[in-house]
Amino acid sequence: MLDYMSNEEQMMYASVSIGYNSGGFRLGSVQPTASFGSEEVISYEIGFKSTYPGVLRINAALYFYDYTDMQVLVPYLNDVNFPVEEIINVDDIRSQRLRARIHMACHRCASTHAQLQLHR
Repeated sequence: MLDYMSNEEQMMYASVSIGYNSGGFRLGSVQPTASFGSEEVISYEIGFKSTYPGVLRINAALYFYDYTDMQVLVPYLNDVNFPVEEIINVDDIRSQRLRARIHMACHRCASTHAQLQLHR
């Protein structure tokens, strides 16, 4: 993770991380497939945080996720109409997200905040 503080109230940052979730077996289950594979993800994040003491706080971040063999929990009805869930691996997935938050103090005992999230 890298971060840069232009002053005491403002910070910009960036990070890259790699994650792994192992595969597994479905012992004693009613699913037709006995196992599922592992998944990997590379996560990128850039963001900005600022504070104007006693008045305003603004945070914004952009996320990008690059999954390989993503694991997904899929519910379905089996042959005897019994509801079951199965973990399966899907194709490679890329996902982006933008998140912004604003918190403003309007008075000594009142404040308001807003949040925006966009997913793709």
